[in-house]
Amino acid sequence: MHIVRRVKNLAYRKDMSSKSLSSKKADARARLICFFAAAASALAITAADGLSVLLEDGTRLIPGVARTEHILNAGVSFSFLGTRPVLAGMLSALALVCICAVALLAPLKRVQRVLLSAAWAGGACNLYSRVHLGFVRDWIRLDFIPFPVFNCADIFISLGLVLFALTVLFRKEGPHDPV
Repeated sequence: MHIVRRVKNLAYRKDMSSKSLSSKKADARARLICFFAAAASALAITAADGLSVLLEDGTRLIPGVARTEHILNAGVSFSFLGTRPVLAGMLSALALVCICAVALLAPLKRVQRVLLSAAWAGGACNLYSRVHLGFVRDWIRLDFIPFPVFNCADIFISLGLVLFALTVLFRKEGPHDPV
């Protein structure tokens, strides 16, 4: 079974290497569109998190589910590295480079590229806040479970990476999308 899969993958790679120039250009164009969509998402997330300061603490976002509570987080997830913001920023930048490399270079399905783009957009938003403000503004508190305060960018990072991991773990064998 494993040998058959490897032979199919090799045959697929051979087919992909003989792609026409116009097909390769279309692939490159689609990857660029994905990148610019991620950049636009990052700007929208940054705006949403920036506008959160207009909401007072305790404002009910969804009654019984979520409310606002503003916390300044100098670290990364769960305030890890909060006393070393420069290191937190460097790790965030490295994570963005890795996500970008995988999204642009790996043979992925379209949905996987979109999910990585969402994670990249959230990470870029948080990195911008870290560099510009020196901290990340977390402001969403869940009422129904004890969970740390988070922001919109954290939602994009978490959902993007978790759903990407699920697509990798439960993928079906076969050729990848060209985009």
